[in-house]
Amino acid sequence: VLTLVLVASFLQIRYSAEIVSKLFVTNEKIIHNERPSNFLKVNSSMMANDVSPVVGGTIDTTFSQSKELAFNRMNLMTTISGCRIARWIYAPVPTPAETSKFTFLKKHNREGQLRKNGFGFKDCIMQPKEKYLLNNNSYRLIKPMDTIYVPICHILDFIRNFLEDHIKTPVVVISGSLLCFGAFPSNITNKLLQNKFISAWFLINLKGNIPNDKGILHHPKLKPWPFGLKEYPWGYEGKHYYISALRQSWNMTIDSQGLYMGHFNVASNKKSRSFIPNGRKVERSEYYEKISEALYVFSPDGDRPDCYRHYEAIGLGSMPITQLDPFLYRHLEASVVYNNSNWNVSYWNTSKQKRAVNRNMVFQEYWMEYAEREVGNSLQWWDNEGPATINDIKEYVL
Repeated sequence: VLTLVLVASFLQIRYSAEIVSKLFVTNEKIIHNERPSNFLKVNSSMMANDVSPVVGGTIDTTFSQSKELAFNRMNLMTTISGCRIARWIYAPVPTPAETSKFTFLKKHNREGQLRKNGFGFKDCIMQPKEKYLLNNNSYRLIKPMDTIYVPICHILDFIRNFLEDHIKTPVVVISGSLLCFGAFPSNITNKLLQNKFISAWFLINLKGNIPNDKGILHHPKLKPWPFGLKEYPWGYEGKHYYISALRQSWNMTIDSQGLYMGHFNVASNKKSRSFIPNGRKVERSEYYEKISEALYVFSPDGDRPDCYRHYEAIGLGSMPITQLDPFLYRHLEASVVYNNSNWNVSYWNTSKQKRAVNRNMVFQEYWMEYAEREVGNSLQWWDNEGPATINDIKEYVL
């Protein structure tokens, strides 16, 4: 009897979780309602106001802990999320000595030494060894529609030394990195895109990583991938500040208005930034608060076009004003102003256009679903328990 009750309860929860509306509105900022945002919507008022629910006439003291877990389980989409969500990783397997040194330096917050030792380029160093394709010939276990994360630093090696010999079933490749830049030769890039077993290649910042070749840039297998929030292998920079701002802004009544002119480093791209009005530098907590109160944020090209400011702003309900190409960065859909040439502060401060942003773009689950829509098929991902589909992971998240 107990078993039947538990099964019935599970089915009821699963079924009710599927019944969601397509849209809900928060202070004239539209949020596309998929599972992560629906979960936040249900709990938003308590999370935002730090209110503990009353259970049986007493305060539930576990709520303050469970709400943090809720936000942490909403896995933020960062510059190294591809390592976590992909079924496989193509990169050199970290040695025990590397892993031990990294763990020690991370534990003692020695960021300078982490950078000096090159750990900033080892996106996936803390991932399970069994995810690495170069670990004990794991490539023999590749299954149809598996996802493979290939850091930009290792794309050329993957194409030259692994692709033709070991990929014998349809797969999807995802490539990203916080620090690595690419400039892949056309002939090498075509080898990947023309391989019959590559169903799609998702790549961050198509402009710059891919030659200015329309035949390649418009190839049906080449798809844009989000840069995401800023995260180093040793941690997400300012995560607690961002989660706090996310909680405070989600589904709250905020009189959002005008433009927030945040500070940006002109030196990273003088050509694109030198003529754009720049704001003053503030503490990170104030920076996120100001973004959440604004309708728009100036976000010009930096050392690369797509940057973490775009995702910081979108997650907090503000629309980035960018110089992005609307085709090469189409994954951001209507959540940014593309190819902007009007940097007049007064214009954006008085703009009456109430544009919608899709705040789910700061969650990994959103981009996993995006990849499946682009490919037109279910894909194999990885969660804490091992290989999984997106439905398994969404059940876990909820």
